[in-house]
Amino acid sequence: MTPLEFIDKLAQALENLVTLDIRTVVGAVDWDKGAANLPGAKEMRSKIRLIGGDITTVIDPAFASGDLQALRDFHLSREKEGAAIIQNNVEVLEKLMLFALKLNKPDSIPPKPVQPVLPATKG
Repeated sequence: MTPLEFIDKLAQALENLVTLDIRTVVGAVDWDKGAANLPGAKEMRSKIRLIGGDITTVIDPAFASGDLQALRDFHLSREKEGAAIIQNNVEVLEKLMLFALKLNKPDSIPPKPVQPVLPATKG
């Protein structure tokens, strides 16, 4: 893979990090159809738009005031974990992008400044 192809792959990965979708589902699950389409499945779902920061949460009444109230905290912890994972992924992708750019054009990225080490003076 050439450095430019690598850069294209990283750009595609960044585009896929636009929305974080977190779902807590109780009941039968069919990943292809989605939990909301299955009879009897209860779902709490949050969508976090990473660019604008908008958060939308849809809560089945069972999570709000019914038997599944205890799973609300679980869902919220998953939101926090998801946000931390995305933050880490963005940082890693940024480092990879800079590395790929440096491979493609080594002189185009200025090196990080290095603190000079001065010899000890006698005196």
